[in-house]
Amino acid sequence: MINNKVNLCFSKKAAGILLAATSFLVMACSENVKELSTLSTNELSITIPDGQSREYSYTDKNGGFYYGMTSTDDWGDWYAGWNIYAKRIFADYRLYVDGERLLRENARTSVYPDKLVRRYEKAVETFCLVDEPKLLYVRMDSVQGKQISFMLMGENVVDARKDGNSVLYTTKESPENVIRIAPVAETGIEFADNLITVPVAADGFLIAFGTEEDSRQAIDGFRKEGEKWLAARSQRIQSLLDHNPLKTNLDSLDHALAWIMLTNDQLITHQHGGYGMYAGLPWFTDFWGRDMFISMPGAVLCTGQFDTARDILASFARYQDTISTSPTYGRVPNRLNLEGILYNTTDGTPRFVMQVHDYLKYTGDTAFVKEIYPSVKIATDASLRLYTDEKGILPMRMRTLGWMPNVKASIPVHHVAIVLWMCRHCGIPN
Repeated sequence: MINNKVNLCFSKKAAGILLAATSFLVMACSENVKELSTLSTNELSITIPDGQSREYSYTDKNGGFYYGMTSTDDWGDWYAGWNIYAKRIFADYRLYVDGERLLRENARTSVYPDKLVRRYEKAVETFCLVDEPKLLYVRMDSVQGKQISFMLMGENVVDARKDGNSVLYTTKESPENVIRIAPVAETGIEFADNLITVPVAADGFLIAFGTEEDSRQAIDGFRKEGEKWLAARSQRIQSLLDHNPLKTNLDSLDHALAWIMLTNDQLITHQHGGYGMYAGLPWFTDFWGRDMFISMPGAVLCTGQFDTARDILASFARYQDTISTSPTYGRVPNRLNLEGILYNTTDGTPRFVMQVHDYLKYTGDTAFVKEIYPSVKIATDASLRLYTDEKGILPMRMRTLGWMPNVKASIPVHHVAIVLWMCRHCGIPN
């Protein structure tokens, strides 16, 4: 009895010490959190050393991206320039002041998460995209001259023609649409020898893509609300930094991790009526289920983008093969692209189930899990009934890109346990 009392007193004392220590740590951490300042997009700028050039890319979060070289003139890569919904629109552009071409190799170039800035001797160029609308913005500041000119480059553009105070081009890979180029400020233009010339007061150029009417509306919309569009994009990017603060003893490491997060965010885009993640720019502008589900925790769950995560899962559930007689019954797409759907992987569907599980753990959103559960159940039942071997594993044949022979791998059907956990947690009958 005495020993029990002693042990009880000791336990209370130990608990008190532990509580005090924990409180101290919480207070210390709270103080650190208060002092922790997030990086800004301007602080993340990277200035390219003289004599060097770097690839860069920006996306509009809606199926379009621009891929370029910072300090190279007349870059001829296959995917160079503006690409929209897997179509090459144009390869590049040139800028002039009073007829003299501005050479990028002579510019001081800085890359930011939301824009690219080139500082020439006679002008400063700022290049950026906006979210959603198919529009590029090329602003010209500090111009030492009276006129600025713009020339579109690339073999994909044809049939140039003037349309009021803008110029239209047809693009070979999307002939039902046009490229419309117009000055930022509504001024008169001159067009000769593929060169669009405007007064300096025009402030730069807008390049829009779509039908003639859509492209006109994009230009008009930017002239009315362009500053809001640009601010909304910058604020969206900054919010990712604000909600994911990180501080180490190395500024270069902090910057690198921030760039990794923001660069990865470029790959999250809207296509096929829902969100997904490109497998990689510039070549893989499809949604690859396996790659995407592997990346989802770090890309959208850890960063707090739960609405996007939910949309991705719902989108892939919509495209699940639910035809019971199909040879790929139960699978969600491995490749979801504009040409069609491929269900050519074994492990993509279990990873889909795992990400529903991860989403639930991060969010506690049982309502969504109940909504998507029929897709989870079909995926699991089909895997067990149709795709497991005699050892209860999912055999997976992987064909490589030609430089290695076919190899076999296998993965356990551990997502069955995940399904049972979700059923208990969400109150779903199984």
